[in-house]
Parts: sequence; structure tokens; C-alpha cells
Amino acid sequence: MCQYCGCRDLPLIRDYIAEHAHVLNLGGEAVRRIDRGDLDTARRLLAEMAQELETHWRGEEHGLFKVLLREDLFAEHIEPLIREHRELARLLASVDLARDADRQAVRVAVGDLWERTPARRRTASSRRRSPNSTATTGTPRSRPGTRPIPTARWSSGASDERPSLR
Repeated sequence: MCQYCGCRDLPLIRDYIAEHAHVLNLGGEAVRRIDRGDLDTARRLLAEMAQELETHWRGEEHGLFKVLLREDLFAEHIEPLIREHRELARLLASVDLARDADRQAVRVAVGDLWERTPARRRTASSRRRSPNSTATTGTPRSRPGTRPIPTARWSSGASDERPSLR
């Protein structure tokens, strides 16, 4: 998602973004609890995450994605997302936090989710040299008649940096 067209103000898109943030927060906290040895709380958080994602994915796949799949331009991006939904759903349905391999799989899955978030992609791409960005700060330059766009945060006090998974 961009930061300048206003699409984030559309209720549907705004709600999807909020759900993404909520899922990232649940996953991040589950990983922190795993790392502290609080597996019961981690299980509860992962179950809540799975429930939130099931509802979220149903809305995306039966609504927004169905419309976007009509256009070849979007289809190549949507189909991999649906595959990722299925992979994460399988992991969350079968994870056994008593197993080291499953705990590590959760760490990787949550890290992957973070890497694929729109804000993370926007932040990373804004750091590359482009006509509308500075090479040193990653802050978009203003176009004539506009103001710079502030960096978005997933939740109050959160940073653009990848959350600590250890």
C-alpha cells in the first residue's frame, strides 16, 4: 500500500491493515513468550492469531482478492498470497510448542510475516534511491505543492525495525 493516494482511508483497506497489525502483534508476542519459556501463553496467542487470520483471510480471499484476480496485473501477486495463507494455516493448526522444530517454525513464520508487511516493504523500498526519495534518510521528498509523508507505524510506539524475535 502506498502512503499518498488515500486508499488507506477506505474503511475496507483500513480494517485489513489494522488486522495485519493485530496479527503481527500477536505473533511477535507469541515468539517472545516462546523465548521466555511461557509456552501456555504462546499457545493461547497463536490460537488467537489463527482465529484472527481465518476471518481475515476469508474476507480477503472471497472479497478483495476475487475482484483483483480478474486483472492479470494483480493475479501474479494474489495467487502467492493465497498459497502463503494455506501454509501458515497448516502450521498454526499443527504446531506443537513442545518441539524445538515447531518453535523455530513459528519464529520463522512470524519473521516472514513481518518481512512481507506493506509498511516494511515501503520502508525498505523508500531507502533505495528513487526519484521521490533521498538516498540517505529514506524520507520521501515532497513533490511541488505537497508535504513529505510521515513514516507509518504499525502501532503506537512501534518502530520500522524488525521486532526482536529472541
